[in-house]
Amino acid sequence: MTYRLPIIAQVGPLKFRIVRNREADGDHQWGEVNYAAGTINIAELCGPNRLAETLMHELIHAVADGYNVKIEHDDVGRLAMGLTQALQSLGLVPEEMILATDPYPSGESG
Repeated sequence: MTYRLPIIAQVGPLKFRIVRNREADGDHQWGEVNYAAGTINIAELCGPNRLAETLMHELIHAVADGYNVKIEHDDVGRLAMGLTQALQSLGLVPEEMILATDPYPSGESG
């Protein structure tokens, strides 16, 4: 079964709306944090099996920026992959997820 994400993620005092955005597809990006708009933009082409790691990546950026932690972009990617794998192995993060505004995959319903 595919997990449906909530619409809002909170990092410290900031709340981010998690949305699909075509512009996030540029430069081979799966996602991006837009602080001015208060959004975490997820690429249109980012599927349910890629979403957990992509969201983790963007949340690490938001946490690092929000708490003034200096971290290289390559390290964000490695941390996102490792944390996603660990949390999935513990059953805390589902293998597949969709955004609150996405339709359910074929054969599934809410």
